[in-house]
Amino acid sequence: MAALAAFLYAFSIVATKTGLKDVDAFQSALISMPIPLALLYIAYSMNNHPKAIFKFRKEAYILLGLGGIAGMGFGSYFFFMSIKSIGAAKATSLGALTPFLSSILALFMLKEKINRTLILGTSATIAGIWIIL
Repeated sequence: MAALAAFLYAFSIVATKTGLKDVDAFQSALISMPIPLALLYIAYSMNNHPKAIFKFRKEAYILLGLGGIAGMGFGSYFFFMSIKSIGAAKATSLGALTPFLSSILALFMLKEKINRTLILGTSATIAGIWIIL
């Protein structure tokens, strides 16, 4: 599953770079979100009752909504701007900072523990990005 996800994500970056020739980053973000959302809802509804998606706590919706706005909304827009200005390869490489930044936020906001594996992985990520750029 992880390999398939990686392939699909890589394909989406190449498709997005190609599509950005005809639309700007804002339009691209608007176009790229509703269709997958509708398809995911249909798939979810086929396996569950269509209203099951609405049976969560209000706080979960708020947090997931804020995360979606930040990551899939503004994050996608800025990622598309990066693809357009510096190219898909460099934008994706800089996007690899996400695990490092997520780890830092998790340490402070979620009080997760730091360990040797986290330090090693984070160091490897930063070294890889530095080599590419």
